[in-house]
Amino acid sequence: MVDLDATVFIQFLVFLAIFFMLRALLFKPLIEVLKARERATEGDVKEARARQVQAEEKMKKYERELEKIREKASVEREKIRESGRSREREILDKARQEANATIAEGRGEIQRQGDGVRRQMAQEIQTLSQAIVATILGRKAA
Repeated sequence: MVDLDATVFIQFLVFLAIFFMLRALLFKPLIEVLKARERATEGDVKEARARQVQAEEKMKKYERELEKIREKASVEREKIRESGRSREREILDKARQEANATIAEGRGEIQRQGDGVRRQMAQEIQTLSQAIVATILGRKAA
C-alpha cells in the first residue's frame, strides 16, 4: 500500500511551485506568442483576401475597359473599311469614265479614219473606173 507521509505533501508543494513557475515563465509567454502569431496570420489572411477582392475588381474594370476599346476599334475599323470601299468606288468610277472616254475617242478616230479611207477609196474607185472604161473603150470617159 502507499504510505502518505510528509514527503508527499512536500512533493505536492514542489509540483505546485514548478507548475506556477513554468506557467509564468514558459506557458503564458508561449501562449501569448502563439496568440500573437495567430492574430498576425489572421490579419495577413484578411489583408490577402482584401487584396484579392481589389485585384478581382481591377481585373473586371480592366476587362470592361478592354471591351470598350475593342468596340471602339471595331467601329473605327468599319469606318476605315467603308472609307476604303467608297474610295475604291470613286477610283473605279473614274477609271470607267476614262475608259469609256478613251473608247469613245477611239471609236471617233476609227470613224474619222474610216470616213477618210472611204473618201480616198471613192476617189480611187472613180479614178480606176475611168481608167478601166478608157482601157475598155479605148478613150477617155467624160
